[in-house]
Amino acid sequence: MRHLLLITALVACKGGTDTDTDTDTDTSGGNWDGSVVLINELLAVNDTIISDEAGDFDDWFELYNPEDAEVDLTGWTITDDYAGKVPAPLPAGAVLQPGGHLLIWADDDTEQGVLHLGFKLSGSGETLTLISPDGTVVDEVEFPALDPDVSYGRSPDGSDSWTTMTPTPEAANE
Repeated sequence: MRHLLLITALVACKGGTDTDTDTDTDTSGGNWDGSVVLINELLAVNDTIISDEAGDFDDWFELYNPEDAEVDLTGWTITDDYAGKVPAPLPAGAVLQPGGHLLIWADDDTEQGVLHLGFKLSGSGETLTLISPDGTVVDEVEFPALDPDVSYGRSPDGSDSWTTMTPTPEAANE
């Protein structure tokens, strides 16, 4: 692993309450400082690449911090259906270090912990949307249908260029 994620405090993920009728999510995460976090890689059909702590080979995506400062993920959310679902909260208290990666399981199994979200990725392709604490869409990727154990990622990390690749969970995309 080139960079490690520092989790300063992993407390139970709790999202804020959405008090209006639009598709953004008002969160209790506080004021967004304009930091950038990117969806860097995803694997929608994980047959053999990496298992979670329960031994399951679940869908996952990786976040990347291209900035020179750490980013607190409190209040950030993500969804695979921006128009139709309330976005899932990212782990409150998780801090993504400069140049760091964070793998999050999209396995619809939130009982397994704060790094497990309540939706799965579609192997047929869909759109994944990352939302800042103030409701701003910070990053979005529409990915194609993917074969088992083939990921879709930025190459290199943080670039605008996306391609299918051999998965590199929590490591630099080559």
